[in-house]
Order: sequence, then structure tokens, then C-alpha cells
Amino acid sequence: MKDKIKLLKAIAEFQQEAPVLLKATDGYGYKYVTFDHIVAQIKPLLKKFNLGFTQLIEGRGLTTIIFHTETGESIQGYAEIPDIDMKGMNKYQSFGAGITYYRRYALTSSLGLLADKDIDANIYKNDDVKSESKINKKDKDVSKDIETHNDELDDFIDLDIGDANWDKVLNFIARNKNKGLENIVKTLTTKYKMTATVKEVIAKEVSNAK
Repeated sequence: MKDKIKLLKAIAEFQQEAPVLLKATDGYGYKYVTFDHIVAQIKPLLKKFNLGFTQLIEGRGLTTIIFHTETGESIQGYAEIPDIDMKGMNKYQSFGAGITYYRRYALTSSLGLLADKDIDANIYKNDDVKSESKINKKDKDVSKDIETHNDELDDFIDLDIGDANWDKVLNFIARNKNKGLENIVKTLTTKYKMTATVKEVIAKEVSNAK
């Protein structure tokens, strides 16, 4: 257990000095750093903290071992490499590409290295921005409609069929018939008090205006 603590301490100290390894290498919709670049960058730090690694192909999978050169203690993890056909490659080349891909992810994961941009974070961020934009646009549209309609209509008053404001309401319905009954009534209620009977008549007027 004491030797294991030395290994974990060495990994922790390694992580404190490990660089961020993001590079502008294009992947499928994201940026990543190549396996060769990762190894070249961390070799001096591995030596400094008495760490080493090896990666073994076992059947269809990859075992990554991180070890402490002084105590011989190690931690390891196994990942199965899926059988995927890569465009323009035969099955052996595709498997080789899969090995390289998993070696990179297994090594960075085992050592706690940052070598890829956070795809999930970008997705959530984009979704939040899109949702916020939709909400803001909707609020602005509603506010714009109400302001426009407020300019067209008189101050907040009781509305009755055939009164002085009825013609204005009918003209308003004719101009906005495509917005539907619910939106029309909602807008009118920002300026008028309407009984159930008046609303029924407005519903008929909207239906006749289509």
C-alpha cells in the first residue's frame, strides 16, 4: 500500500506540471492532439517523476499500464477496440487506426491529460445559446405585437358589440386573421375588457374573416 501511495503521488505531481496539449488537428467535428505529440511532450515529465507506461494489444482490446519505476507499482485499464471499417482502408488498416485512436484516449485518460476540446460542453453551450435566442426572439416578437396593437387601439376600456370601438376591433381582426383566434383575443385583452358573449362574437368574426 505504501508503494501504491508513491505511485499515486507521482501521478498527482506529474499532473500539476503537465501541459495542456490542445492542437489544431482536425477530427470529426472537433480538434485533437496526435498520439506522437502527446508522447513527445510528456516524456521529460514521466522521467522527472519516475513514471512510465506501456500499452499491450490483447485480442480485440488494449491494456494501458502506468507504472512507477522505483517501486514497480502500477495501475492499468482495459478498453475493447470495436471493429469499424474506415473509408479507404482495408480491415487491417482500420484496426490499426482504431489502436492508435484508443492508445491516445487511454493514455490521456490514465494520466489525466487535457488533449481534446470539450465537445459536450460546446454542445450544451450551443443548445443554451440557441434556446436563449429562441426565448428572447419570442419575447421580442410578442412585445412588438403588443406595442403595435396598443398604438392601433384605444385605452383599456370595456368592449361591447356595436359600440364606438367595435369597428376598430373588426378592422384589427381583418388585418390579423392569419394569426389565429387565440393570438387575436390575447392581444385584444391587453386593451379591452370583454365578456364571454363578446368573445364568442369575435370568434365568429375571425372564422368569417378567413
